[in-house]
Amino acid sequence: LLPPPARCPRRALHKQKDGTQFKSIYSLDKLYPESQGSDTAWRVPDGAKQADSDIPLERYLYLKGTPWIQ
Repeated sequence: LLPPPARCPRRALHKQKDGTQFKSIYSLDKLYPESQGSDTAWRVPDGAKQADSDIPLERYLYLKGTPWIQ
């Protein structure tokens, strides 16, 4: 895809002022009180089951070679 033209009106609507940052009215600490620390993304909640990766390799290679899946 081609980038939008330099004078795109939509770009002007969504442009943020220089030196400002987005500030939400919602506090992430209130939305996710238990998600603190750098290892949060790697934790699995109690009682949750992790997906098994038992997909045979031959199926993966067959699907990867099809022209309609790119």
